[in-house]
This record gives sequence, C-alpha cells and structure tokens, in this order.
Amino acid sequence: MEFKRGLELVIAGAQEALAGSQTLVRHGMALHDSRLFDAALRKFDAALAEWPANGRAYYERGSTLRLKSLADAA
Repeated sequence: MEFKRGLELVIAGAQEALAGSQTLVRHGMALHDSRLFDAALRKFDAALAEWPANGRAYYERGSTLRLKSLADAA
C-alpha cells in the first residue's frame, strides 16, 4: 500500500509539473487554428522552455511550421 501511494505522489507531481506547459500548448493550438502562426510558435517555444520533453509541443510546433510555410508560399 505504501508503494502504491508513493507512485500516486510521483504521478501527481509529474502531472503538476507538466500542467503549465500543456496549457501553453493548448493556447498555441488555438492560435494555430486561427492561423496566427507566429503567435502559436511563440506559445510552443514557451511550452518547450518550461518542459523540454513535451512531445506534444514539438509535434504541434512542427505542424504549425509546415502550415505556415505553405501559407507563406501561396
């Protein structure tokens, strides 16, 4: 039972540490959807500065860069 409680505390701590970065990613996604690509990229960069291992931030940043390059080429 102690082991389970210890794991629950570790998981809760990790989720708390990632929460700010995830919030920034969600804001970046909303900006991306509004086609405000530069602002979205700034949010993703801020998310990565806060939590460099945030894979979702890397994915969304890459997706935004791709769409921005297509929009710039058009």
